[in-house]
Amino acid sequence: MRGVPEETLEIESGKLVPPLGDEHRHLKDLIIASLTSKIKTYHYVLPMQLLSKSVNPKLDCRSLQTAYNKPGAFDARTVAHEVMIPFDQANHRVLGGSVEPYVNNPLRYPAVIRKYRAQQKNKTDWDKLVTVLDEVENRNDPQFTGAIFDQVLVEIYRLLESTSVVYPIPNRVSLQQTIDVIAKFVENKSGGDRMEAVCTALFRTVAKEFGIFDEVRREKVNTADASSGMGADIQCRLKGRVVLLVEVKDRFLTFTQINTKVNVARAEYRKYYSLQSEDSHPRTRRRSKKRTRASLPAGKIFM
Repeated sequence: MRGVPEETLEIESGKLVPPLGDEHRHLKDLIIASLTSKIKTYHYVLPMQLLSKSVNPKLDCRSLQTAYNKPGAFDARTVAHEVMIPFDQANHRVLGGSVEPYVNNPLRYPAVIRKYRAQQKNKTDWDKLVTVLDEVENRNDPQFTGAIFDQVLVEIYRLLESTSVVYPIPNRVSLQQTIDVIAKFVENKSGGDRMEAVCTALFRTVAKEFGIFDEVRREKVNTADASSGMGADIQCRLKGRVVLLVEVKDRFLTFTQINTKVNVARAEYRKYYSLQSEDSHPRTRRRSKKRTRASLPAGKIFM
């Protein structure tokens, strides 16, 4: 996340190192409460005001309008619409999805100060915003301002973990549209991973609709079947037992490959299916079908 130093976020390990220490526990609690307030407009105040202060330490982070008429007063609304709203939209509306938070009634005042407490519907949460911004402004220390702003970003990052992302989908998709979407998806080189993902989704749909197996597994595309214990690219199970193996190929399938996989399936599993491109050599298709029928009564090759 932009603005958070590398030592603050350890994404790979899943650990967050808070910029503020335990001596500022009260400020952490106030930040969290402000970002999760029932008043959606309040969610935008700390990130917006502290961002402005971090960029220009001469600004008064409590100011909402130039009408504040104090040294460092500025129009926070303009900055919010140009910076914070796009940020919110790009991060799954983690702050609430408001398109004009600084136009709403709670922030239609010159500054976030105690003077305007009486005009607020949620006075308790307004007090929390005032406390944090007063602390920053009274210290007027760029390093402390940066630490508070980083803590706000860390808490926003944590909120993203619980944010529900809704992807718009059409009510109905035709067969041709589906084929076109899949073709476009798999045309980019992925080492076979995208093709395997599509096939896995297909068999999971079959499992859900027909109940012929209750689990569909796949490993990373570059993981050897033997080391993963899979036997093939996709493994379908029913009540803990393997009932279907699927080998996915996006290029010519050789008889040697078929022969090897059939031996594995014959030794350990009941059914074996191979999905491959339709432009495989006719001789390979004939030999593969003959070999599979001879070895596995339920085995099939789809060309």
